[in-house]
Amino acid sequence: MIKQKFKGIPSEIEWEKFETLSGKGSTVYNAHPYHTKLSFNICQTIISKLSEKDEIVLDPFCGSGIVGVAAILEGRDAVVNDLSPYAIHVARGLTTKAPLIAIKKNAKRIIEKVKKEVSPLVLTNIRNSDQDIEFSYLIWSDYVYCSSCNSKFLLWDVAIRSDGSIKKEFNCPHCWELIQKKALKRSSGIPVEIVYWNGGKAQHREKPNKDDLKKALEAHIDKQMPWFPNESMLNAKPGTRWGEQWRKGYHEEITHVRDFFSKRNWIILAFLWDEIKKVKDDNIRNLLKLCFTGTLVNVSKMVRYIPSRGGRSNTPGTLYCPSVWLEQNPLLVFERRIEKICKLVEKTGKTKNKTVAITGSASNLNIIADNSIDLIVTDPPFGANIQYAELNFLPEAWLQEFTDIRNEAVENPFREQGRQHYIGLIEGSLHEMYRVLKPGRYAAFFFNTTDTTLWRDLKGSFKKSGFKIIKSIPALKGHAGWNQVRHQETVAGWDPVIFLWKPYGQTTLLHHSESKNQICSRKFISEEVKKSNGDETYPYQLWYSRYVSEWFKDGIEDELLNITEFVKIAKEEKGLK
Repeated sequence: MIKQKFKGIPSEIEWEKFETLSGKGSTVYNAHPYHTKLSFNICQTIISKLSEKDEIVLDPFCGSGIVGVAAILEGRDAVVNDLSPYAIHVARGLTTKAPLIAIKKNAKRIIEKVKKEVSPLVLTNIRNSDQDIEFSYLIWSDYVYCSSCNSKFLLWDVAIRSDGSIKKEFNCPHCWELIQKKALKRSSGIPVEIVYWNGGKAQHREKPNKDDLKKALEAHIDKQMPWFPNESMLNAKPGTRWGEQWRKGYHEEITHVRDFFSKRNWIILAFLWDEIKKVKDDNIRNLLKLCFTGTLVNVSKMVRYIPSRGGRSNTPGTLYCPSVWLEQNPLLVFERRIEKICKLVEKTGKTKNKTVAITGSASNLNIIADNSIDLIVTDPPFGANIQYAELNFLPEAWLQEFTDIRNEAVENPFREQGRQHYIGLIEGSLHEMYRVLKPGRYAAFFFNTTDTTLWRDLKGSFKKSGFKIIKSIPALKGHAGWNQVRHQETVAGWDPVIFLWKPYGQTTLLHHSESKNQICSRKFISEEVKKSNGDETYPYQLWYSRYVSEWFKDGIEDELLNITEFVKIAKEEKGLK
């Protein structure tokens, strides 16, 4: 039997803080975008309490790489694994060390070189002067067709409120029928406003002049174009549906990776990537590539125009292209990304610990020895919630490394990968986690779904793996997905964190299991309502995550309710209809 030197147990963690910790807005969190992110603060707390200095932390579904960064900043070594080469590119990049002076020097040289190559494309004329200046962004609007008379008009002309928000329904300017925006057929549009800063003193918003329109609509450059990815989306035949993320209405004209970008931004990105590849130092080149991939989504057609958020936002976890979108200046966005990455490098550069990054399936961690990992912290895909391989196809096209979709742990009806495929890979991953984890140590498993059958399947998978479920709590993840943003009463906004323990042989330590009398679902909800003391904010998402956590610990005696049923009962207990 392996003797346990480590004395930390989950009960030492102040669990109530998990409901407030997020880490959103931190240097680590903001360094690079990703579709979903764990809370840096929560990862840091788990790692500090459930492992010791210079021990090894594993994340077999590393995604955004947050666990790896938290580990080295807490003085641990990290092993991060993911099926996606893009995820590994991000996770490895976030823990790469290089001299800040050298990073900034190379970045400045690259930006200056690219500006010389593409300067005509990024300049606009300051009105009432002879001076040209770089634009910050352009607002584009699609054309739409009336669902009643089939007339074509610019959405911006009829559907924009005075505050810049878009109406959900409005009158057709030709037949005056009341029409709904979501039912309209769309086609490519034009820029309607151009925004620039005059000497950094004041923002100017102008209607694009003829030169602005020509540069935007007919963007070209009188030089030989460097290499750029020419892949069709997910290598599908152009003109066909290319994936689960494909949507009729706004993806018909998107057949290739380049179609997610304006012509001008695609040209600029090609020159930028070409210069980055010429950097000789491996670490600096990889960090600049990280800055590039961190720029991509923010200079795509997926950036929505939202005045209340400073004019820019995108929909996480989707490939949604809005009907009113921003064309941001890639060089300015790249400069801002460099600043964020440099702030992170300044923090990670002071650590002596290292990260090993592996590209592969979490169900086959054969490169890792048995009983060699001290702690596992991971955030696997949540069934059909997010299609990572499809979302990652854009940056992977630039990296020229692609996810092996055959082994992706997701439910994807388009690829005919159902629940059995998904659960099989999750069970294989749990088996591997059990194998590599030292006896007597812990795995923190983040999960979020409103599918009650998936919760039951997952609980069964834990029991098959050999792990003991010792605790489950709700934690504020910090980066809401698309469903969480749109359906706040019907989607669990707090991720239950399921803490698993690997026993010594067949021995179970009694103090690791929570003996608690079971209660019915309605009684649990009633008690939560009483605890709220009349709070009118109705935190149903948090309550539901607490409820799922209690059910996981076998504290609920009846069948698990879905969130819609849960909210209905909660409202009844509150005296609401």
